Amino acid sequence: MRILVTITPKDIQDFADLSGDHNPIHLDDKAAQQAGFNGRIAHGHLVGSLVSTALADAYPGCILCEETRKFCAPVYIGDIVEAVLGESVDNPFKPGRKIVFFKVQNQFDKVVIDGFVAIKLPKTD
Repeated sequence: MRILVTITPKDIQDFADLSGDHNPIHLDDKAAQQAGFNGRIAHGHLVGSLVSTALADAYPGCILCEETRKFCAPVYIGDIVEAVLGESVDNPFKPGRKIVFFKVQNQFDKVVIDGFVAIKLPKTD
């Protein structure tokens, strides 16, 4: 399943209200430009939340145990982003768990977030 999301001003405002992160670089073009961006940018964790969506589709019932992510590039209003799951490997130290590599990329195939997660798989009968 391919999930593409277009980042809107409402997404950013809703995330700011939900998270309490009202950093001006997310909410004010002038502040974002003064910080070196072309305009307001989306919260990194808003964009990163797409990884949870992709994991839920690929590994229904999984539990996210750990995550390491690197924010590689800003995401602007109007950008279209997609979480892409890559290679997964069995966790050699924890049976029943996997390590899954991922990236989130924009409409230009530029990686905006890169990382990996450790997930616990649901028990099977």
